[in-house]
Amino acid sequence: MPDSTSNDSSYQDSSSSHEWPTPFMQVSRQTVITMGFHALHEIGSNSICNVCIANGGSCCQGCRHLVKGIGCQKRNTSCTAWLCGFLKFFLYETGLLREWNDFWEQVPGQDYREDFTPEVFYVTKSLHLPDLRNLSEALATDLHELAKSHNVIGFILTLREKSINR
Repeated sequence: MPDSTSNDSSYQDSSSSHEWPTPFMQVSRQTVITMGFHALHEIGSNSICNVCIANGGSCCQGCRHLVKGIGCQKRNTSCTAWLCGFLKFFLYETGLLREWNDFWEQVPGQDYREDFTPEVFYVTKSLHLPDLRNLSEALATDLHELAKSHNVIGFILTLREKSINR
């Protein structure tokens, strides 16, 4: 009945959970994983990751979902959202760390190398990071040179872990 509706058009009855005010977007678990991978690609994370991998380290080392020569067999929100010290430092220095964190804080169900995220949920923010591949390639080059100049096994990995606590 027209007389029983609220004058506030942004109000939605809490009993109809599928209807949200305009700023909420319904997304799938797979969509946020894809968004995360796209954002990591845009900032050039692979250049930085390759430095650690070349020096005997990987964020995924020891994970039961990692198959040698093939890669991850169970992509999830937790691992996609997690940043090593170098990537965290990179996003911090470029002013993008808050955007990254704000996006992932709205994704439920993250746990260490596990994913309890519902198949579908609502978010208020999207994730769009600029193309910073040239900048990350420069950082990766510097990290590679640093690793070569400090001929200590595991130096770059120790440095990476120290960067997390920055």
